[in-house]
Amino acid sequence: MAGFGIKDAASAAAMAVDADGVVVGSALVATLADATGADEAAARAKAFLAPLRQAIDAR
Repeated sequence: MAGFGIKDAASAAAMAVDADGVVVGSALVATLADATGADEAAARAKAFLAPLRQAIDAR
């Protein structure tokens, strides 16, 4: 598991080469910080995390 500095699809894919998984923390929190409600937060989380998942799965 790796979790330091994961902020985008490229960094997630790079870390996933040597790890079984990645943990995204502060970059996701920053993405959600000014969401105005649960629906907006969910949409932002999906938009942020989908490219990371795709990059990890593509490796």
